[in-house]
Amino acid sequence: MSVVTSKYRGTPGYMRVHAELVHAAEYRGVTTYQDLAVIMGLPLRGNVMGKAIGQMLAEICEDEVNAGRPMLTAVAISVTGKAGRRFFGLAKYFGRFGDDPGEEQGFWRQECQAVYQTWKRPLHKPSIKPSAPAGDVNLASLKESNSPTPRGEVRSGCYDQDANGNPADESVAVRCDSVLVVAASQDVFESRKGGGQPLHKTAGVHLDPPSASK
Repeated sequence: MSVVTSKYRGTPGYMRVHAELVHAAEYRGVTTYQDLAVIMGLPLRGNVMGKAIGQMLAEICEDEVNAGRPMLTAVAISVTGKAGRRFFGLAKYFGRFGDDPGEEQGFWRQECQAVYQTWKRPLHKPSIKPSAPAGDVNLASLKESNSPTPRGEVRSGCYDQDANGNPADESVAVRCDSVLVVAASQDVFESRKGGGQPLHKTAGVHLDPPSASK
């Protein structure tokens, strides 16, 4: 049940201010009443700005608490660097804070931490690529080998071979500008018997010409 009169709920201004508060919370920061005034198109000071900001924050605060989340408006601060008086009044009304003025700052910091925890950005976890299927290039053999790999040349001994010594899976490992490129040999190179000259047909793969064959 809402006890705060609805004036901004459902408006673009409400959504923009809410987004600003969430953005500040995601980065464990704060936003100012002046920042919110700019978003709402209000003067940067005066009673008109104060009343409008107070009403907007009260609506957002109530909606957040009713949704089972902490007081998101804790991250909105005044020019004093602290939350405004109405923030603590609402906290008392919602039963989140008592009547001891000496505990206000401790409660505010605690509420900010709860907001940060609720709205923290998920950490990026790099995807784990599945192991290469049988017949693909054995990258482990590249790391274990001590011999250098010239740019643009086929690294021998890095792929399966048939009885005649030819690549069994038509895959080659190519070192190009210190970047290991694995590609189908028929797309990048002619056959080994044809001299291994680059065809440059694979989009996005640029290879240096191989060194002159001995």
